[in-house]
Amino acid sequence: MPHSDQQIGKVYYLSARKVHLFGIQDEAVREQINYVLDENELLGKGPNGTLSLVFDGIKQLNKKKHLKVTCDNAGGQNKNNTTIWFYLYLVIAGYYESIELIRVILNSSVMVVSD
Repeated sequence: MPHSDQQIGKVYYLSARKVHLFGIQDEAVREQINYVLDENELLGKGPNGTLSLVFDGIKQLNKKKHLKVTCDNAGGQNKNNTTIWFYLYLVIAGYYESIELIRVILNSSVMVVSD
């Protein structure tokens, strides 16, 4: 391990690395994309970072004209106006003919990606 005179101490390098995990799955073909972001690659609070990953994932996975999105109950990412407008934009721009947005019941474990 590299060492610097200004380093906080040995404990600095022994602390666990934090990562952020985000997954998108196409259940029709049983294919999944996982995004693993290092702690210094945090996309910020709010829906913009999450929607960027969603857009990248659905461009890679889903080639159909009808999209069904199942979300967990993370309020900051799934239930705000920006997210609703994003899915509306995808329809208006012609990426999809229809999008069905499904939110799972609180405290349920039906999310395939979460399992």
